[in-house]
Amino acid sequence: TSRDPELPLGTDELRAQVAAALAANPERDVLLQADRAVAYDHVMNAMVLLQGAGAARLGFLADPLVNEASP
Repeated sequence: TSRDPELPLGTDELRAQVAAALAANPERDVLLQADRAVAYDHVMNAMVLLQGAGAARLGFLADPLVNEASP
């Protein structure tokens, strides 16, 4: 079945897709990106899910710091 890539994955589906990708390449880097609006506990839950799916090489993508006091 095809699914809309704009729709969020459920926890079980995400875990299965990550596990399948890592089974094909266990040394694959898994990168997590979230903006300031995402609650910290959501980010931590995502990390736990990814690690549980086998992600041993987990990292973060970050935007450069912006000096908010600048005009």
